[in-house]
Amino acid sequence: MPISKYQKDIDLVLGMEAVSITNNCRVDAEKLRELDRDYDAVFLGFGTRLSKKVRAKNENPNMGGYWGAISMLDKVNLWNKYGIGSPASMS
Repeated sequence: MPISKYQKDIDLVLGMEAVSITNNCRVDAEKLRELDRDYDAVFLGFGTRLSKKVRAKNENPNMGGYWGAISMLDKVNLWNKYGIGSPASMS
C-alpha cells in the first residue's frame, strides 16, 4: 500500500470524535483495569523496531541468510514499494 494511503487512514481515525489515542504509555495490570472500567472498547497496539530473539539453540544471527523479522519486513517493503534491493537475495 502506498505510504500516503497509510497517512490518509491515520488522519481519518484521528478525526473521529469517539477515538482517543495515547502514545508511549506503560500498560500494567492497574492500567488495564482502568481502561476496562472507563471504555466500552480498547485497542492496544505495541510496536517495535527491534526483532526479538527466539532463543532457539540454533539461532545464529551471524549466519548468512539470517534476518530478524523487522529487518526482513524492511527489505521486502523496500523491494515491493521502491524497487530497492533484490527480492531473491534480500541483501
